[in-house]
Amino acid sequence: MPAPYKILIVDDEQANLRLLERALSKDYKILAVTSGEACLEQMAAFSPDVFLLDIMMPGGMDGYELCQGIRSQGEYKDALIIFLSALSNLREKTEGYRAGADDYITKPIELPVLQAKISSQMERIQASKQSTSDAMSMAMTALTNGSEVGQVNLFFEKLHDAKDYSDLGGLIIEICHTFGINCAVQIRLSDQHLNFSTTGMVNTLEDELMVIARDAARIYSFGNRCLFNFKDVTLLVRQMPKDEAKAGRYRDHLASIMNGVESRMRSLHAEMALKSQNEKLILQALRQTHGILDEIMQEFKHQDQCTRQSIERLVSEMHMAFSHLDLDEEQEAYLMNIINQTSRELTNISSDGMKLDRKFEQVIMNLEQVLHPKSSVN
Repeated sequence: MPAPYKILIVDDEQANLRLLERALSKDYKILAVTSGEACLEQMAAFSPDVFLLDIMMPGGMDGYELCQGIRSQGEYKDALIIFLSALSNLREKTEGYRAGADDYITKPIELPVLQAKISSQMERIQASKQSTSDAMSMAMTALTNGSEVGQVNLFFEKLHDAKDYSDLGGLIIEICHTFGINCAVQIRLSDQHLNFSTTGMVNTLEDELMVIARDAARIYSFGNRCLFNFKDVTLLVRQMPKDEAKAGRYRDHLASIMNGVESRMRSLHAEMALKSQNEKLILQALRQTHGILDEIMQEFKHQDQCTRQSIERLVSEMHMAFSHLDLDEEQEAYLMNIINQTSRELTNISSDGMKLDRKFEQVIMNLEQVLHPKSSVN
């Protein structure tokens, strides 16, 4: 069984520290300190996996500065950092993300939410490490067989085969995996936005950041992170390469890729609109067909009823006529035989018509299921 994760809590309020220690000590090893300076002093000895930081603290260091100090030490670049703060507006949350935090929870803290976020974020980090390892392996293979430009060209070859927005998001994640880049992507539609990630998860802070960053510069860097903003799509690179030359090439490649994505999105918008229009025309035609078939069926039933009534009336009138005609029994029997045979033939025709009537009903039921699928589900 793996050792429990270590959490270092920084808060100047003793009551908050005791509350968090009680809530988390069952599942994690806990170290609690009351200042940023104490945190930096004890990090090396404790080697935490998770940092829970308050923002407003007495002394010379606030939570933002502490977060930057933690991230500046290479061994903690993958540690989970969550701000726990009473400051709740978006500017402060964005500042926390800029400082290097992974998430931000507003006080008063709901302990089940905090525990769930620690658990899910640690899963994300472990998945990210595995993903990065897999991605680097993929990248080495890909770049051995061809240049970075070749991979971009291959991306553009696949781009126009993307049949919907999910395919498009998957292609972006695939090329980022190829380059060994850890990223998140947000595609914004009129009624929703779709998130994709190389780790399989986009946290709340990243989601909010990509929403508000769409009005920022086309390429916006902060720290080792970089945003590529286009009208309906944003790419967030969680960690650009440290090598400046490589980072510069990747910025060019990703800008080119996202330009292509934006162009394909415009095409998809048009294709989806045309598809929706065609579906409406098909439904309209089906409704008209449904109405015409219903009229035909009703007319057919009416004609069948009239035929049966005519047969009954003919038989009745022939019986009455026999009483006024001077016919012998043989003549009378002969005529009645003809009438009965004709009546049976007309009845058989009517029965065949009823079979056709049932086929009409089945066609109409099938059309009903197409036109009103919800009402046809039991």
